[in-house]
Amino acid sequence: MIFTVKEIQTALVDYTGRVSDAGWRDATANLHVQSDGRFATILRGRHPTSHKYDDKFSAIFHGDTVSEVFKKTDQLVIQDVRKKELSDWQKSLAKHIDKGREIGVDVKFINPLVETMKALSENILTDQSE
Repeated sequence: MIFTVKEIQTALVDYTGRVSDAGWRDATANLHVQSDGRFATILRGRHPTSHKYDDKFSAIFHGDTVSEVFKKTDQLVIQDVRKKELSDWQKSLAKHIDKGREIGVDVKFINPLVETMKALSENILTDQSE
């Protein structure tokens, strides 16, 4: 597939917006044409897993075509967005558990939710996907 400059720019702006929504700070996205004729996309920013505000994170994807590097970039972006959505959902569930306790919901309903939260938290902590 051949991309126009406008399509490339739109994709890069989209990547920047999506990773920002996933918690990246100061995100940028670039497409490079390398001297060997290959392409690279570079996502830079302060990743949400970084504990120091000045730590920059770079993700670089190489390929023979723009489509190839965009597919690789999509995988990371989708993964980070999914992790953010899951984290937000877990926070919401935790608030509902606390509210249930506060208003006296029977523990036979609360305890299975608490066990589920523990399992989800352990799963996130041990997630070794790409």
